[in-house]
Amino acid sequence: MSASFQCPKCGAPLDVPANPGATIRCPYCSNSVIVPRDLRDGDEPEWTELNLASLTGDPEKIQAMRNAMLEGNKMEAIKIFRQLYDVDLAQAKTMVEDLMDGKIVRLQRPGTVSFSRTSVTFGETSGVHGARLQEALRAGNKIEAIKIYREMTNVGLKEAKDAVELMQATLGTPSGPSQPAIPPNPQSTRQVKRFVGCLLVFLLITTLFTIGIVLFSVNQAGNVANNTIIAVSTEVALATPLPTQDPSFAPLALRIGKEGVCGGCFEDLRSVAQAPDGTIYATDYEGGRIQVFDAQGNFVTQWTMQTQGYTTALAVGQDGSLFITQSGHLLRYQSDGTFLEEWLAEGGDGFDDVWPLANGGMAAFRYTVKGDDLAVFDAQGNLDLYVPEAISGQTGDSELRGRVAADGLGNLYTLGTFNDLVLIYNANGKYVNRFGGDGDQPGQLRAPEDVAIDQQGRIYVSDIKGIQVFDSNGRYLGLISDQGKNVFGLYINSQNQLLAAARTEILVFDLPD
Repeated sequence: MSASFQCPKCGAPLDVPANPGATIRCPYCSNSVIVPRDLRDGDEPEWTELNLASLTGDPEKIQAMRNAMLEGNKMEAIKIFRQLYDVDLAQAKTMVEDLMDGKIVRLQRPGTVSFSRTSVTFGETSGVHGARLQEALRAGNKIEAIKIYREMTNVGLKEAKDAVELMQATLGTPSGPSQPAIPPNPQSTRQVKRFVGCLLVFLLITTLFTIGIVLFSVNQAGNVANNTIIAVSTEVALATPLPTQDPSFAPLALRIGKEGVCGGCFEDLRSVAQAPDGTIYATDYEGGRIQVFDAQGNFVTQWTMQTQGYTTALAVGQDGSLFITQSGHLLRYQSDGTFLEEWLAEGGDGFDDVWPLANGGMAAFRYTVKGDDLAVFDAQGNLDLYVPEAISGQTGDSELRGRVAADGLGNLYTLGTFNDLVLIYNANGKYVNRFGGDGDQPGQLRAPEDVAIDQQGRIYVSDIKGIQVFDSNGRYLGLISDQGKNVFGLYINSQNQLLAAARTEILVFDLPD
């Protein structure tokens, strides 16, 4: 009989497979679950659990960080935390907030923080973020709750959505035990849809019949006054159903890959790009594996980056070399996986995104403790343009995770995922316009992930609603269906197709001319 334990997220019983690694995936809620140490095989590194009173490292820096936390200076605390441990800005932010809320940070090996934490339940929400989450849940504002949960845990959109739905299901008894998530019954769903359809048809017929009676009564009253009798037909004209049409702004042309660990499979696909010769490159958030496909989506080969970390963006230069942002580093590789160089810019902490420019250079989003900056490089890696505080300088609100894209004229478009805004700069770094804003209406943004620009200057932003489309001035044009997936990275190829990294597969859309 195999060993088992419970999923910390949904409470489902989990069987431990033979020779498990550090994590397995829960079949009920799809959460990545850490396998207890005593149930693992192999030589896995030990975990050390630390709280604010038991941090390790430079005593003076630790004391300075504690003082910053006590004074409410979170940004200073984040800066010191990153000096003590090798984590990126988003991870440091989450961990500092956990420590300030009295929670535990898990260290995997000396000097390195492994960003792994137990999912937050309704009964465990505390601190400022926790209060906001509980308020959103009680108000029934699911989308806002998902956004807050992602700020608390730094998990993907699907994990946050699943967790919030689980909290909603147990909201009446927040202290009670969680139950496994049960997938919807497809047969019941079809029955509900048929019932709703029949009800709508019945209401339509009833409404038309009532209007006919009213018109008949009005005509009769007028005719009696004029001593004239007019025959009125009692037939009701029914609406003719229109042919089924795809309401999406752009049709789906191709699906590439599937869930798994094989060649051509993905576990947590976040970044995709395509070279001028049609070769497609894609990578998961963790692991450093770069997978290569031909222009038709057939798997060709794969290779692994020489460093390990969190990959947040991928781009291909005009010479075919790959630019990758990994744990804050902007790295350049040959297409066969040979490491070439690292591009640097003074005055910042790390890079979060990169986008190719028509002149052979690269635009990048750079984060710092004090700001959020745009950096533009020429084809040789020399810094051409630097725009400090490109988002927070215009909004007045801090931005810890930004994305960047550029059009053929060199105009820069930066997405503030915490500000829910796209800000436009011209090629000289001058602020031009903004659009978006937090909300559920078309054109407003909720939990945005990435931004891309096509050959016509249209702007694409992926968020919880799908992929929203805007013209070059930020006017809403339409929506591209995300096919029920969570779309993270976006890329536009030379054939005017949109490539979307959708967690377990690449979606390719044909964009209109």
